[in-house]
Amino acid sequence: MLFYDEDSKMLFVAMKSESTLMFYEVSEKSPYLSQGPNVYRGAEQQKGMGMVPKRAVNVMSCQIARFLQLTQNSIIPVGYHVQRKSQSEFHSDLFPDTAGSEPALTADQWCQGQNGKVAKVSLDPKGQPKAASQPKSHSKQNGTKSPEIRPPSEGKSPTPVGKSPTPGGKSPIPDSRTVSEESRSSSFSPTPKVLNIVRSSKFRHIQGGTLHRSTHIEKLPKLSVAMPGDSNGFQVSQ
Repeated sequence: MLFYDEDSKMLFVAMKSESTLMFYEVSEKSPYLSQGPNVYRGAEQQKGMGMVPKRAVNVMSCQIARFLQLTQNSIIPVGYHVQRKSQSEFHSDLFPDTAGSEPALTADQWCQGQNGKVAKVSLDPKGQPKAASQPKSHSKQNGTKSPEIRPPSEGKSPTPVGKSPTPGGKSPIPDSRTVSEESRSSSFSPTPKVLNIVRSSKFRHIQGGTLHRSTHIEKLPKLSVAMPGDSNGFQVSQ
């Protein structure tokens, strides 16, 4: 059973008759699939799996995905969380704008062959941030003036560092050692080093786990043994 999250470019793979749930990061460049470091292993054998819509995840706890695992007699929620130091603020890098619930076309428009894109919505609970007001200048309010910067006096040129002025305005005689060092430094060109760039991911600290037992749906009637093998067992409402 495959589940693809278009927002985070992650592919989740669940195996029937097993208890594992793996995930891969999808990229447009090689390597196209990178397996995540942590594999979820449940306590019961799964018969089906359904992915909860992105608008229903707990963004403040950095939950980027949630699944409903169907077992023989229960439904177990499984959440994937990214470990962050602060869970009191919204992390926009983990939760880009996602597809909303409003359809892009009406039934008549779709029958006419028209195309449209579903408008995206923000997952930030606080909504769009307000524009920051420009800070007021305190110098005008307090009546204070900024310190005046005087230009250097004319007729005097600054003395270079390491050289002393010569009497009579004559130019100093360059040192032979200085000339030789400058010629050697100009002729030497260092060879650039080739650095091996290590691929970094914002999901490297992701962890999958079973949610609290109070969220489980238990004591379900036994599943039918005649369920097709290509079925996910059930679907989560979009």
